Amino acid sequence: MHLIIQPYKDILIKIDIESYECKLVPSFYDWLKNETYLPKMFISFHPQIAGCTDEEYEGIVTFFQLYDHVRFGDKHEYDVQNATGEDFKTTISSRHDIDNSVVAYQAHHAEQLTATK
Repeated sequence: MHLIIQPYKDILIKIDIESYECKLVPSFYDWLKNETYLPKMFISFHPQIAGCTDEEYEGIVTFFQLYDHVRFGDKHEYDVQNATGEDFKTTISSRHDIDNSVVAYQAHHAEQLTATK
């Protein structure tokens, strides 16, 4: 078993759990809320996500608000800082024929990408 050691500065976590995102993603908030460096997150949301509760959608948004950048798979920057659970639900539901992967990362991750180009 490999342990993930703090800080999570250079960690990428990929999640593809076939519509159980609503159960898992909100639970990350308590784990990461006090961290200076957050892991980059790549999360696949599936069409079956319609079964999520409003509270779970709010939890997803609250978790994503820890991050500086949240992007959908087609590179669409999502304004998560001003979003609500209902906004996220509407956005993810309207994208059923587009890549519903979400990437969340901090500003220092973007700076690292710029510096390597």
